[in-house]
Amino acid sequence: MTIKLTIPELGDSTTTGIVLSLLVEPGTKVDIGDNLLEVETDKVVMEVPTEQAGIINSFEISVGDTVEMGTEFALLNPTELSPVVQDEVSAGIAADIPDDSTAQSGQSVTKEETITLLEKSLDASIPTPVKQIELTIPELGDSTTTGIVLSLLVEPGSKVSIGDNLLEVETDKVVMEVPSEYDGTVDDFLLKVGEKVVKGDKFAKLTIEEQNEAEEETEHLHTSTTSAETKIIAKKPTAVKLTTNTPSPSLATPEVNDNQQSISAGPSARRLARQLGIELSQLKGSGVRGRISRNDVKAYTKEKMKKTDIAINSLNASMVQKPLPDFSTFGETRREAATRIQQVTAENMSHSCQRIPHAWIQQEIDITDLENARKRHKDQIKSQGGTLTITAILTKLLAKVINEFPVFSAAYDENNKEFVFRDYRHIGVAVDTPRGLVVPVIKNVNTKSIVELAQDLTQISIKARDGKLKPTDMQGSVMTISNLGGLGVTGIMPVINWPEAAILGVTAAQWLPRLAQVKGVAPEHGSFVPRLIMNVSLGFDHRIINGADAARFLARLKSYCEDPALLAFNL
Repeated sequence: MTIKLTIPELGDSTTTGIVLSLLVEPGTKVDIGDNLLEVETDKVVMEVPTEQAGIINSFEISVGDTVEMGTEFALLNPTELSPVVQDEVSAGIAADIPDDSTAQSGQSVTKEETITLLEKSLDASIPTPVKQIELTIPELGDSTTTGIVLSLLVEPGSKVSIGDNLLEVETDKVVMEVPSEYDGTVDDFLLKVGEKVVKGDKFAKLTIEEQNEAEEETEHLHTSTTSAETKIIAKKPTAVKLTTNTPSPSLATPEVNDNQQSISAGPSARRLARQLGIELSQLKGSGVRGRISRNDVKAYTKEKMKKTDIAINSLNASMVQKPLPDFSTFGETRREAATRIQQVTAENMSHSCQRIPHAWIQQEIDITDLENARKRHKDQIKSQGGTLTITAILTKLLAKVINEFPVFSAAYDENNKEFVFRDYRHIGVAVDTPRGLVVPVIKNVNTKSIVELAQDLTQISIKARDGKLKPTDMQGSVMTISNLGGLGVTGIMPVINWPEAAILGVTAAQWLPRLAQVKGVAPEHGSFVPRLIMNVSLGFDHRIINGADAARFLARLKSYCEDPALLAFNL
């Protein structure tokens, strides 16, 4: 007796797939649940198991073939009836199946009809599978490792959807909301308000229907019997049909030329490997028959990073600060613990100074006309929800000048010895807050008007002072402005915000006497007039930018600030 195995349902919205690989050879003895082939759809790579024990006679399809639900893919000689079917029969679920006495009474029932009735009974008895998972704290920011739970936003027992916020975590710079990555029901929270958390901490238990995970592959296939692929199959057991066809000659498994595609790995593992630039052939899978999971990719990456850390630590060993002298020998002392934001600032500034060869140039800018125009327009912009400041104007001018000098948008990749040019124009603005210095980022400055920039800067400054910035609000800047003019500073040499190539320091404007330029009058016969003068300092990475380019950059910025034609803000 020969059984034809068919392709099961490929997903709720998927009708076709491509055969990625054949996992066994013709002539192989297989048990129930053994995977026979891999089928790749537009969403997942799913393994197709057998629900009958037996010997594979032959495959009716080849690698690369397009298949759909019901496609016959293999011939199998069964060794015994599936135990699941036997259990269901003994339990009486298959009571509607005619027995031998029924057949003898003259009613003809084929074996195919018997199998069909059993399948219907099994379909009716399989409940929608559910699973309880534990949610973990995501990354808290580029330079932030710990946070404090500020509030729980839902109650245990609440139903949530993907993207619904579950709790708030306060870091040293922002208050961020942590959303759910699944649809489900919150069973319980594993932490309380006020507790410290780090990335990876488990914070809640969530019950989900496993069909929501149809696009995820099994993380530990060797210890779990419900992979993302088998979850799909569980809803529709593989159809088996009895036939008396003569077995066709054995077919050899076609050779797969693409080594990456021939490796057994789930879709999320493949996606993560692509993102990290890792060749799957370098990994050894922990799953059944060496299948590579997402955890395998993570473990491989961590091992690589450990080796890198050893090399970095060896380098840093020569940079360790010497112990401080005993200051108590000179008089009374006291110690205060550094806040988290102070620690992060110290680390970032040290890294920037160690890695970037800084250079600075200064420029004097006459902003008399610019300030007069700002005062004329500030009430109009205030009525639209923005505050027109010199900083808002400078962000627009900086983006304009960077377009003319794109080297200022570059970052230096030391590992690959390459310059990375960024075509977007995101400008960071240093903001002094009660919590310390933060640098929120104004996105796509070059596409916005002065009015829009004034509104954005006002809103993001409020968020910064209220501690409501998200990690994404402080990422992606091409260049930073540090304006200390409000504190009366007349000189500044700012430290570059790595991995940027430059930073603009702005000081307080002062009324100073300057020689009036009058056509036809020699300078020695001219007169001095009061002008509003602002000094700026440009710090730059001398590996990327040379002094001449920096001078031209500041000269162009000066010309825009002093050009009356630009004061209408139609930039």
